[in-house]
Amino acid sequence: MAATDENISVTKVCRDRSPRLLVTKKKRVMARNGIRYRKINRMEIQDTAHCRIVEVDSPNQLFAKFDTDVTTNLQYKCPHLLTRYYVPRPEGETRITDYVMAPLEEDVYARARILKEKPDESQPGSFYCLVVFIDYGSCQWVHTDTFVVMDESLYYQPWQAFAFSLFGVSPGRRQDVLANAKKPKRVWTQEHKKVLSEIIGRYEKFIIKAVVSLKDHVKEECFPYHLFAIDEGRQIDIALQFALECRRAGLEVDIDRSSRLFSDHQEYRTKYYIEPKFDEKLIPSWRQKISSIWGEVIPANSQGPSADASLLAKHAYLDAVNRKFDVEFEPSAERPTPLIKTFNDALFQREFVENNYMTPFILISTDKMSINEFYVMPLKRRIRQKHGDSGADAVEEAKKELRNFCNALDAFYVESCNRHAVDPKITCEALLAGKEQYAVYEVPHNADSGDGRYRRVMLVGLRLISEDHCDPNSWMVQVVYMDFGGFEWVPLTCLLRIHSRHCLQEPFVVQVYAHLPGVDPHRTSARYADCLTTILKASVPVHSVILGRFHHHPCKHGKIESAVPHCRPNVMILDHFKVEDSTTYLEDTIQTLFTAVLREGRLNEDRTVRVIIEKKGGVIRLRNVRQEPRYRIDYEYPSDDEKSNEKADVLEYFHKKAEETRTSDELANLSLQ
Repeated sequence: MAATDENISVTKVCRDRSPRLLVTKKKRVMARNGIRYRKINRMEIQDTAHCRIVEVDSPNQLFAKFDTDVTTNLQYKCPHLLTRYYVPRPEGETRITDYVMAPLEEDVYARARILKEKPDESQPGSFYCLVVFIDYGSCQWVHTDTFVVMDESLYYQPWQAFAFSLFGVSPGRRQDVLANAKKPKRVWTQEHKKVLSEIIGRYEKFIIKAVVSLKDHVKEECFPYHLFAIDEGRQIDIALQFALECRRAGLEVDIDRSSRLFSDHQEYRTKYYIEPKFDEKLIPSWRQKISSIWGEVIPANSQGPSADASLLAKHAYLDAVNRKFDVEFEPSAERPTPLIKTFNDALFQREFVENNYMTPFILISTDKMSINEFYVMPLKRRIRQKHGDSGADAVEEAKKELRNFCNALDAFYVESCNRHAVDPKITCEALLAGKEQYAVYEVPHNADSGDGRYRRVMLVGLRLISEDHCDPNSWMVQVVYMDFGGFEWVPLTCLLRIHSRHCLQEPFVVQVYAHLPGVDPHRTSARYADCLTTILKASVPVHSVILGRFHHHPCKHGKIESAVPHCRPNVMILDHFKVEDSTTYLEDTIQTLFTAVLREGRLNEDRTVRVIIEKKGGVIRLRNVRQEPRYRIDYEYPSDDEKSNEKADVLEYFHKKAEETRTSDELANLSLQ
C-alpha cells in the first residue's frame, strides 16, 4: 500500500538500540544482556561471512542469516510447556522492546520483540502487538493473549537474523529536487524494492563483507555492508547490479563508496509501508489465542490473598497425560490410516489444466523408472499465471512450496513424542488385502539435505525376508514417495504413523503411465523394458517445462498390487506431451526411436548386440557398444533463439525403413532377443 508524501514510513523502526557492542573511547565492550536487562545481543560481522537473505524491506534494511544458524534450537515446538507472559507495569508504561515467545506457526513458537501496541477494543486491557521475529526478520501482528515466557537460556543466544544495509547506494536526487528544491526528500519506492527483490531471488548463496573504515563511526541499527552473490564461482556485487538495473528501469539511484560521504551512513525513508497492515479479520485464530493443539489449560492457583496474586499466577499449557497422537483419527482394520487426497481428473481440471487443455509439468528424475512408472511434478495454474512466460520462476516457486511443506514435516516428526510406529498387524493385514494406506518414513541419507528428512509414503507391497523368524522385524514394505517420486523397500518397523493434518495436502508428484500406440510396456522381456526406459530418459528433458494431457487411470479391481504399478492410487495416464513452445510430440519421438531400435536390433547378425541411446549436446544418437557410432538422429530440442527453426526431418531414415518393411504394429511385436 503506497503512502502519500505526508505519510511516509521510516525504514528504521523507532525503538531502543538492541545491545551489541558498545563503542567507548578506549575499546569496544559487550553490552549487558540477559533476562535481568531484558536484552538480547545482535551479531556483528567483523570481516567476511557466508549467509543467505531471508527478508528484503528496502536497500537500507535487509535481513540475512548465517549458513550455520541454530534457529531450530531456539523454538518451542508442540508439545511443550507454555507459561503465559505477564509482567506488572506502572501506569503509562508499555511492553514495547520486551522479548517474548510468540506464535510463528500454529505449532511453533519463536523468539520475538515487541515493536508497537494497539488496544483490543473487545477486551479492555488487552492489546494487539506488532512483533519482529528476531530469528527470521519478519513482522506480524499478534495478540498479547498468545505471548508466553521465554526461557532464560534463550536470552543469551544472539539474533539469528541480522539487519544490514547495502553500502554506497542511495535514492536519486532529481525527482525530489524538482518537487522541493530547498529540502529534497530522497525516498525508496516500491519499484526500488521490487528490483532488489528480483536480484536477490536469482541467487541462493551470498557473501557479506564489512566496511572496515566505518566500523567505529556508524551508529545506526542497520550496519552498512558489501553484499556479493555467488554464481558459479564468481562474486557479483549486488549494490552495483542494483544500481545498474534501476537505471535501466528508469529509477534514480546514486552509488558512492567514499567513506567521507557515508561516514554517518544515512538511512533513507520509504514511500511504502514496510510493516504489515493491521486488520483483525486477517489475523489467524492461533495468533489471537493459544491454539488448543498445545494441550489442556491448567487453571491459575486459586490460593492467594488478593486478586492481584491471581493475575501473576502462571497459566500453563500442558499435554494431557493420555493425549492421543491424532485425536481426529484412530487406526482400525477397516481403515488403517487417514487417506491422502490423490490426483484425479477433477483435481487436474480445478487447479492444473490450462486453456489449451494441456497441463505443464516437469519430469522427476529417479533411479528406477520405466515407461509405465515414472513421476512428474504438475505446475499449478495460479503459479503459472503469476510468473507468465517465465517457466524457470514457476518451477522454482513450486519447488519452494515443496521445501516449505517438507520443513513442516521435519519440524513435527523430529520431536520424539510425535513419532509413533505403525501397528504391524493392522498394516500387514491391510497390505495383504490391497487396502490403501499411508505412512511417514525417515530417509537417513538425506538427514542433512534440503530434500526433506521425513517423507510421506504410500504402502504398496509386502515381503518376508526370513521365514524362520516371522516377526515385525522380518517384514519389508515397498513404499512409493508421494512428494518426490520413486519407490523403495524399507523395514516395517521404520514406518511412522501419519497425522491427519499432513494428509490434507495433495501429493506434489504424480505417477504417470505413458500411453504409446503400438508399444506394449508390459512385455516380460527385460531387454524390451530396458530399451524403453533408456529411450524415455534420453528423449524427455528433465529441467524443461513439458505440456501434456492427463486423465485418471482408476484401479479396476480396487486393490493395490505391488507387481502392477499402474494399479495404484495417484496414477494418471499421459496421452500427449511435448516440450513447451515445441511442435513435435515426444511420444512420437519415443515410439519412432523404439521401433527403429527394434528393427536394427533384429537385422543385426549377432542377436546379443545391445543398442543403447546417447544424448550429447541436445542430439540423440544410437550407438552400438562394439563399434563406433553408426546412426545419427537429426533431432534437437529448440533453444530460445531457434524456436522457429525447429528441424522437421526427425528420424527420416528410420521412418523410410519402417514403411518399406513392416507396419508399426508389426514392429512393436518384434523382440530384442
